[in-house]
Amino acid sequence: MILHYLKVALRNLRKNKTQHLISALCLAIGILTFSFMLCFVYTVGEEEEYIGGERAMRLMISKKDFAGDVPCVEEDFRALKSQTSGMLEGWAVFSYEAEMEVEVVEKDGRETPYKVTYKVATPATFPFWKLPLLYGSRLPEREDEIIVSTSFARRMAGSENPVGRIVRLASLTPANGITDYRIVNVVAEKEKGGSPRTECWFPLEMKPKTWLQMYALSKEGVSSESLEKYLAGVSWVRGDGTMIVEASSLKEMAENRNTDLVQFFLLFISSLILVSGLINFLKFTFQQFYVRQRELALRKCVGSGSKGLFLLLFFEVFIMLTIAWFLSLLMGEVVMPLARTWLPAEHIFWLSASAVYRLHILVYLGTLLLCIPLLLIPVWRVRKVSLIRLIPVTGGKHVFRSLMIGIQLVVCIFFLGAMMVVHLSYAELFGKTYAPLSPAEEERCLSLSVNSERMRQNWDEIRSGLTALPGIERLVTLGDETLDRNQFSYLYTSYEKADHSKVSVTVAQGDPAYFDFFRIPMNGKPMEADTEGYVYICQSFSDLLQTEQTDGTVVLDGRSYRIAGVYPDLYKQVILDGQANLSVFFPSSQAASCLLKIAPGNDVDQVTEQVIALCRRYVPETLPLEIHRLTDVRQTQAATIGMMKSSMGVLALICVLLVVLSVYSSVTMDAEARRKEVAIRKINGASPRDIGILFARGYVVIFLVAFVVTYPVLRLAMIQTLSDSGLQSVYGWGWGVCLFFVIACLIGMTACWQILRIMWLNPVEEIKRE
Repeated sequence: MILHYLKVALRNLRKNKTQHLISALCLAIGILTFSFMLCFVYTVGEEEEYIGGERAMRLMISKKDFAGDVPCVEEDFRALKSQTSGMLEGWAVFSYEAEMEVEVVEKDGRETPYKVTYKVATPATFPFWKLPLLYGSRLPEREDEIIVSTSFARRMAGSENPVGRIVRLASLTPANGITDYRIVNVVAEKEKGGSPRTECWFPLEMKPKTWLQMYALSKEGVSSESLEKYLAGVSWVRGDGTMIVEASSLKEMAENRNTDLVQFFLLFISSLILVSGLINFLKFTFQQFYVRQRELALRKCVGSGSKGLFLLLFFEVFIMLTIAWFLSLLMGEVVMPLARTWLPAEHIFWLSASAVYRLHILVYLGTLLLCIPLLLIPVWRVRKVSLIRLIPVTGGKHVFRSLMIGIQLVVCIFFLGAMMVVHLSYAELFGKTYAPLSPAEEERCLSLSVNSERMRQNWDEIRSGLTALPGIERLVTLGDETLDRNQFSYLYTSYEKADHSKVSVTVAQGDPAYFDFFRIPMNGKPMEADTEGYVYICQSFSDLLQTEQTDGTVVLDGRSYRIAGVYPDLYKQVILDGQANLSVFFPSSQAASCLLKIAPGNDVDQVTEQVIALCRRYVPETLPLEIHRLTDVRQTQAATIGMMKSSMGVLALICVLLVVLSVYSSVTMDAEARRKEVAIRKINGASPRDIGILFARGYVVIFLVAFVVTYPVLRLAMIQTLSDSGLQSVYGWGWGVCLFFVIACLIGMTACWQILRIMWLNPVEEIKRE
């Protein structure tokens, strides 16, 4: 019988291929979205593991008679530890994450360079945060001993034990004078209480001025009240200020954090697509089930009972959800590699393929189990169906159907409105950018980052080689990350106006040939890259200085510079309407990045390979080499924002598609079921206008109720979310009016065709059919 039910279910699903295909697609996107959000919430919301329970404390220092916390350095830690030796123990002190270049001394004496992320930390950090060690419990005991991560150990030693190898500092001058550090252990891959990207853990003495985080355990028998009272009397002098300390229980901090509501909200929002798709599919399936009453009556005549009817409906739902699940797996295989390719690693640290697939299965099974009790509703309704007595499916008010359409409209209004706000906010925040180069010229420009010590040491040779390449038309260097891959990151300085108010000024530095490279018109004299005491300013800054009546100089951060020239704006600088964007450009011979313009007629990819081959003569494969086109935004903040916009657009499109399908199927089935009623009404004198109002009235009421309920909540939510951003577009009423008319037009156009057909129904033809 199972094969029979499967065959019948497949036959019924084939009758409405387009409807079921779109339903399966929407369900797949819903399952994928909800699985991703579950993975994110589970990973980010996972509680940190630490020892001590209520004894675990975080210590924050501040300056006496000064509001707010101040950075903690090694000097503060030593002073605090000496004064609290009878109250606190097990000090877990570590810095924030940073990057540097190191060299690993191999067994044969070779030195292999690597770029690593590192922290300085006390040995007690590892047991405090329950960081598992792979080779016993050995912790650093001397200033020249370190612990490395499993990922770094794998990079430098493969499957061999790296303990005993020497890691030599290459790009950092240590405060303790020690450059060679011996590996004494390896920390496992998963780190709780610290960043999983940390590859090397050095002693505090290597960098005593770095900012630290301090944690400790209160000693056995010391209550929180006595500790608080004792710490109130602890102080020490640093520089010109007196420092004090305050302790907070980690357990109480976790309880007060109250992230459950935020996690629930994120899961609720991500589940809306899945719920909407499920409603659309079940509503259509149930309606079709009621329409098939003659078939059901015949089945009961040949001995089929409620169990058989339930299985008949169950296998339709089972097949559809299974198809949607497989589609979601295929989409995941596409989305996850795209996310790893385009988004920065720190934004997707939570994205684990194994975790996502496990959650995929759980979401699929949970959705299937949720559908089982819902399937009992239509089965219960048709339990007494027979050839003589059919269930009247045309005389009710369709409360269930109207409620489901209303829910789908609410979801659609929410996502479409949120998408509008996101796009308006993005346009207001970033506006447009100054880009004098044409898109074709930008495609021929490369950016090469001078990001390693080996590259800086051999930069003269690399630059000479780049200049000699036949495919390179122009080369210019920048002295900082002014034109990084986000294209919105700049340094800043300040200018004090005549009224003593200060304004922020964007800073760029590099070879003044930068202006000619980007075809930026510049009114002034070209300077050499190593010229000091001169600065180029933008036009808006020049206009400001004219009102200040300066004499061809400008004072920035207390230092005077002569103005060498005036330009419109920096390349890719954001231009906001009605706001002056002040910027300056300092001549500098320092090379932090190099811009290359490819000569016309040369293949950009081929020239890129030549540049990489040239750089690899001086930079080993173990060091990263960052080269990309100016138009390439992969692994950047811009890519994250772009993907968020695209994702919001896709979700809004899916919601619109679900509403269109739901309204269309509802109007179609309603029109077919009420053809005789319409014919009788027209015989009794009803006009086409009356018939149109009869069918359209219900959908107009559903839309108005859904909009009136959803829009105020959506507006308040968007205003609350963006309240601290200073953006004004969310406060306007234009996007709400636009949202109203867009949804109204969608529903109107969807229902219009079927309503027009039923309005002009010929009652004579309908009576003949009867």
